[in-house]
Amino acid sequence: MVLNKKAEFHTLRGMILAKLGRNAEANDSFSRAVQVEMRLPKAWAAWGYYNDRKFKEEPGDTTLAANALSCYLQAVFCIVDLRNFSANFAEVAKVAILLHLSILLSNIQLVFFEYSVGL
Repeated sequence: MVLNKKAEFHTLRGMILAKLGRNAEANDSFSRAVQVEMRLPKAWAAWGYYNDRKFKEEPGDTTLAANALSCYLQAVFCIVDLRNFSANFAEVAKVAILLHLSILLSNIQLVFFEYSVGL
């Protein structure tokens, strides 16, 4: 429970820093959140949303899209793993959109195939 609170704190901190345009610090906060509690879907989804938004601002940086996809997939896996099926599955729709882009962006395909092994 304490780890969840710490992870939620770092997630919220990352969201605030991102709104303030302090991107390096925001990214570090999201990273800390998932390091503290790797099975918190909310932290993974927030980090995915952050990378997704950054990709929309910088469409040439496919690493951001690959990072967003990776985070969204991790959020979905956490939800399934925790048997928390009542959670919001908006991440699934975002994964589908990013996979549509993957036709053009091979970095995203590599991340998807990395996560699809063993499914």
